[in-house]
Amino acid sequence: MIDQISKILIINNPTLSSGDQISIIDPILVLKKIENKGIAFGIDGDGHFSYIFTPLTIVLTLAIIFYLYKTSNQNSNLINISLSLILGGALGNLFDRIFSGEVVDFIALFESIFPFIFNLADTFITVGMIMLLFSDILIRKNKKNEKEASKNF
Repeated sequence: MIDQISKILIINNPTLSSGDQISIIDPILVLKKIENKGIAFGIDGDGHFSYIFTPLTIVLTLAIIFYLYKTSNQNSNLINISLSLILGGALGNLFDRIFSGEVVDFIALFESIFPFIFNLADTFITVGMIMLLFSDILIRKNKKNEKEASKNF
């Protein structure tokens, strides 16, 4: 929902609609509207592979929904939050792809170092993936500690 609201605000902003940009913290954070037919961070910007990515996104989104439905009571809160962020981001961009054929990207962060422009949905997916990897590391460490503790008895 936050992703869709942010995109509506960007689309309806007269400065950004005319192709100009808004410097929030120049040159660190700049708002710059682009239409992206590709995937996250402008990869495949022309959308040549969207016929593959859109159905794949639908399948993966349904898989996450099913997994959360079946296992959310057994998962840690960190895993559930991680998957929910990934799911929310995927749904936000999927909605745009299905209904307008493209995704609005508008966040340029450290553009001289990181030349990709992205949106909040991309951010949710990325943060969710980082949290998921972090939770996996924690789970493995806890299992290793439990295994070592049981050997000592």
